[in-house]
Amino acid sequence: MALLLGLCGAAQAEPWPAPGELAVNDFAGLLPREAAARIRAELSDLRARTGIEAVLVTLPTRADYDPAPSLEAFATRLFNGWGIGDATRNDGILILILAEDREMRIELGAGYSPEYDIPAQDVIDRVMLPAFREGRMAEGIEAGVGAVITKIAERRAA
Repeated sequence: MALLLGLCGAAQAEPWPAPGELAVNDFAGLLPREAAARIRAELSDLRARTGIEAVLVTLPTRADYDPAPSLEAFATRLFNGWGIGDATRNDGILILILAEDREMRIELGAGYSPEYDIPAQDVIDRVMLPAFREGRMAEGIEAGVGAVITKIAERRAA
């Protein structure tokens, strides 16, 4: 009986990590402190100027969390679970990087039309991935965040 109760009480994986802060959550430890501070300042400035909330999350792997059938499903659950963006405008942005899984996604709120998927994929393909392939993770992340701000968030705010 005690064994059965012990098994029933085993902790289940969390569906997503708990947020550490509003803008930068570097759970994978990919960013030097200075880079994280610059990104934090950029994302805070974006929110102050436009009201758009963008969040950077790096994780070692999504396997540590409640399994999702796909990267898209995991990103969507994380985005919704954290409540990213203004709920009435649905204009939040999640920049998700899974280091060990070698996956990344830019998840946009439902307020973005499908035409924004093209610049989001372009930021990944042309800005972030080339730097990542050369082992320049922090540079790729910083450049990617900057590109998300100019190509997606500021365009949407205008």
